[in-house]
Amino acid sequence: MSKPIVVVTDLSNRIIYYQWFVYGFMLLDKSGIIKLKFDLPLSQKLYVINHAQFFVRCLNKIKNYFQGNKEIKTEAYFRGYVLDEKGKHTFCIDSADSPNMFSGTLLRFCDVYFKIQCPKEFDSKGFKIGNEYIPFFDSEFENPKDAGKTKAKRKLCPEVYLCNEKIKPLLLAVRSMGRTCSFKELDAAYNNLLSARSVKQTGKAMCYFGNAAGPVPTEHVTEPDWDWESDILGYFGNKINHPNEKRAKIADIMDGLGEGYDARVINRGNSDTGVNTNGELVIPLKDFSKHVAKFQYNVNVSGYRMSIPARFIDSFVCGTAIATDNLHVKWYHPFGDEVTEIGEMGYLPDNEVDYTEVTDKLKHLRPISKEYVIEQYEKYWAPAKVAQYILNTTINVK
Repeated sequence: MSKPIVVVTDLSNRIIYYQWFVYGFMLLDKSGIIKLKFDLPLSQKLYVINHAQFFVRCLNKIKNYFQGNKEIKTEAYFRGYVLDEKGKHTFCIDSADSPNMFSGTLLRFCDVYFKIQCPKEFDSKGFKIGNEYIPFFDSEFENPKDAGKTKAKRKLCPEVYLCNEKIKPLLLAVRSMGRTCSFKELDAAYNNLLSARSVKQTGKAMCYFGNAAGPVPTEHVTEPDWDWESDILGYFGNKINHPNEKRAKIADIMDGLGEGYDARVINRGNSDTGVNTNGELVIPLKDFSKHVAKFQYNVNVSGYRMSIPARFIDSFVCGTAIATDNLHVKWYHPFGDEVTEIGEMGYLPDNEVDYTEVTDKLKHLRPISKEYVIEQYEKYWAPAKVAQYILNTTINVK
């Protein structure tokens, strides 16, 4: 066999999370490194056809009419396989925002399990948020009768420990590069991101946060759905404080640092409400990278369940570095000077966060060159590079 054949068999019901990888595979195909094929369910075939945006938009409206915005977690996995001279190697990609949610079924049956929000460690006590631990759990519900529900108690996932060697870290890419996975649409979206590199850096640091509080906690919860943020907050109560509360405080600190800092919190209330109390601060998605590119740093506080948000790639692609609280998840290559950790925050009780030290670190962020950040990005995180990593990892599985 002259070149590996990559076959995509399922784009999932979270297609916008996987467009970066599809685009990367398309670039490898056009470069002659692989042969890319799609063997998709009928419901997904439209997504890889050029000029199909109108039909996809109609299809999405029909789905939303009948299903609402309900997402079935067990249908959220990107799947495929690679054929080479050694045989067939299967892989999946898990985009769950919970670093501690996995598919036990796919861990058993896939050769490689790529995890976008991959924990730095797999402690026998579970995954740590603040000072508390939550278990590694399955995307499937404990009671099969709950299938199709939005939330319910989920099974534990012992396969995380039994099949741990299959779990490989990935990255969270830019989400929503278009309505489809056609090369034309993905290529146009990517080139729009690259155009932000021409923007002159004039500021020191920015932050752009959605909310100043977590969702409203679930009351009287004793058997939480560990993938449901309200349940987590209701279960632990005052033992934790939500990362969004730290985001609001970081924005307030940055507001007081003077010229060169831009701090935005779009909604000063609870998350998951669909409310924007500061709509004038919203930056349209198509212009977001050009806004980020104006600054040396984009400041982050870890998201739900300590996840890394898309702001990392939004920043790296245009030459902006990241300042963040201490990370509990990892990508497939260690970060260099393009990421500066400024202290433990996440779900810690607020009185345990050293805001004096955080403020000092934000005041004294070291100068970093745009060229260095872009160089690191092109070396490790660009679409073709991540697709090559997926390919190499899959074909070299033991």
